Amino acid sequence: MPTRILVIDSNPLTAENLRFRLAAFGQVDLLAKETEITSKLDQAWYVVVSDWSLGALVGPALFAKLAAPGRALFLYTENA
Repeated sequence: MPTRILVIDSNPLTAENLRFRLAAFGQVDLLAKETEITSKLDQAWYVVVSDWSLGALVGPALFAKLAAPGRALFLYTENA
């Protein structure tokens, strides 16, 4: 089974850049809307990559929403 990677970012340029860079490691799907998180997370993801904030979900709250056993999670921010 190929590695499945979910990239979550509301900025389409950032999301596409990440998709391009991560495509060598597996199948990459993009998610831009906070409202789609729940339905997407029901699927099996090896890695979830997300901006530190997504709508009302920020930092620890976003981490708690995305974290799951056996799933790697990477949060990043463009803010200095």
